[in-house]
Amino acid sequence: MNTIAQLINQAVQHHQAGHLPQAESLYRQILAQDGHHADALHLLGVLFSQQGKHQEAVQFLKKAIKRNPKSATYYSNLGGALLAIKKHKEAATACRQALAFNPNNAETYNNLGLALKEQGKLKEAIANYQKALTIKPNFADVYSNLGEAHRQQGQLDEAVLTYQKAISINPKLAKAHNNLGLVFKEQKKFNEAAASYQRALAINPNYAKAYVNLGSLLAIHKELDKAAACFSQAIISEPDYIEAYTYLAGIYFEHGKLDETIKSCQQALQIDPNCVDAHVTLGGTFFLLGQFDKVIQNYKKALKIQPNNPQAHSGLLMAMHYSLDYDIQALFAEHLRFAKRHVKPLKKLIKRHTNERNPTRRLKIGYVSPDFRYHSTIFFMEPVLATHDKTQFEVFVYADVINPDAATQRLQGYVDTWRDIVGLSHEQAASQIREDKIDVLIDLAGHTDKNRLLVFAQKPAPVQVTYLGYAGTTGLSTIDYKLTDNVLDPVGETEAFHTEKLVRLPVYRIVDFDREKSPCVNRLPALDNGYITFASFNNFSKVTSYIIAIWAKILTVLPTARLLIVVKDADKEETQQHVKNLFIKHDIATERLEIVGTSPFYQYFEQHNQVDVSLGPFPHMGATTTFVSLWMGVPVITLTGQTPASRGEGPLLTLGLEEFVAKTSEEYVDIALNIANNLDKLNQTRTGLRDKMLNSPLMDAEKFTHSVEAAYRQMWQTWCEE
Repeated sequence: MNTIAQLINQAVQHHQAGHLPQAESLYRQILAQDGHHADALHLLGVLFSQQGKHQEAVQFLKKAIKRNPKSATYYSNLGGALLAIKKHKEAATACRQALAFNPNNAETYNNLGLALKEQGKLKEAIANYQKALTIKPNFADVYSNLGEAHRQQGQLDEAVLTYQKAISINPKLAKAHNNLGLVFKEQKKFNEAAASYQRALAINPNYAKAYVNLGSLLAIHKELDKAAACFSQAIISEPDYIEAYTYLAGIYFEHGKLDETIKSCQQALQIDPNCVDAHVTLGGTFFLLGQFDKVIQNYKKALKIQPNNPQAHSGLLMAMHYSLDYDIQALFAEHLRFAKRHVKPLKKLIKRHTNERNPTRRLKIGYVSPDFRYHSTIFFMEPVLATHDKTQFEVFVYADVINPDAATQRLQGYVDTWRDIVGLSHEQAASQIREDKIDVLIDLAGHTDKNRLLVFAQKPAPVQVTYLGYAGTTGLSTIDYKLTDNVLDPVGETEAFHTEKLVRLPVYRIVDFDREKSPCVNRLPALDNGYITFASFNNFSKVTSYIIAIWAKILTVLPTARLLIVVKDADKEETQQHVKNLFIKHDIATERLEIVGTSPFYQYFEQHNQVDVSLGPFPHMGATTTFVSLWMGVPVITLTGQTPASRGEGPLLTLGLEEFVAKTSEEYVDIALNIANNLDKLNQTRTGLRDKMLNSPLMDAEKFTHSVEAAYRQMWQTWCEE
């Protein structure tokens, strides 16, 4: 029978040769004879670490340390195993203990640096990496880790140099190439970033993280098919790589492949039921499908897992505006919870404003939005930006636009200073605004996607305003005013449900359409068709089951009437069937429905020449679609509610079309019946509507912008007097 010493020698030989099953068997034979054999316990722990069985490794390494509590090697290997299972504080303790016994081990300093970095202690991490390099100057892995610490500190130039040093020592270090790509991406050197990811993949064709990083880069540049291929390859390389599933879901979402989006998110949740990104993406997906119960359910799950996720909380607030389950009191209460959870912790970042308190001087005003591109925001903001009095106002734009387009370029020509804040943290963006000495800062997004409310939470400007993108309150006490009008916020009715002071304009928004590109208004189609055609041009997410029931009642009482519905991806059979099923439930024959896809902006105007009356959604109002319908001579039947988001009748009232505004669902149906019984009057309304718009406050850019500027000036004077 072999002695324990002989068994140890045989086990170590197998271990060094990579014969791990044989080595494990021998270590276990030793422990069967001597359950407290320190070296056998230690080496079996090392073997488990090599196999990725880090939990088991930790158990055996701790047992070894009990038998030999002064072994630097034991503590060092324990630190590495604890790092692998993300027990960073314990790992740091183990590494420090190892260094107490052997202060000249570069690998241990490296592991200690990694453990500290994961705890956010970047300066301490860097100090330990540098100690490792003092002992082992050509330690490529340490240079790579040091580069990551520099990157996280925002020291991008230092990070590039450090990664390049790692690569010069070990050109085959795939991790360094991949992480160098991350730095280049932050520096917006996208070609260099892509090349770095590709070099990492050339070294390691199964490097899942590099596939994900390359896919993310391709997604930014809208190369969605290539991006999807990268994420799919990452999943092949690492089937449990949860981020690959969530990124792939994001690509499917961009493509409008909502079924595939849901499937990818569900796969991510099978791996980790607490995957916040999957819940957030599902929330956005069900939003587009108009399934607001599921939207709210997923955002609430995300917040239960990660209470400090402002994106999920803003998504929840948006969804609540589309649900009839929440009144204005409940909405306000949730906005206050948002502020308490996400805004209050940033109060410490607010600094004293040093702007010159001169009430009459030229003011610096700044607009913040992710939507300075081909988006509904620009139809309302472009005439304002083009008309601002530059002698009185110096106009700044803070654009968080990931994919600028021709509209972006056109808007740049209207302003004095254009700041691209893509990739800047909220703190960095706020710092830039403070540095620019902005006097009045205007949020144009509210709680919509990619908002920058946490910039406003830091109060970088002395006067802060919200407008346009979001009808309700932001909930932020750091936003002083909300621009509104008497329709969205009737005097005395909604002040109690806003943290902002309400400043009412003559109208809420104005618009300007290209006269040359706009089709002419035609004769009422019903006069030639012999039946009336209603239409819904709104984003289909606004078409709730509640409003569909009302539309179905209209079609029931007007048996010859037709309904044209514009919906994204109408060319897909599943989309067609989904929309039809919503009406089949109400016994509406599907041949009375015409389901058509979205079109380029001025081509979509043409569709109005096929219809007689537009049907407004509820409970969230239409915006751009209402203006386009009116411009094309098509009145919009509108149901008004109790929240600002459900009051879309402002443009109709401005044009004297009160008879198209309903206060109840019954009135909504009655209006449709009255219209159908008086087509000649409807035709007269149609033919005169464009001229009415042209001569109304809805298209008077100069007068509207002057009223906005007067509001800014009054806000500024109030601040100066404080």
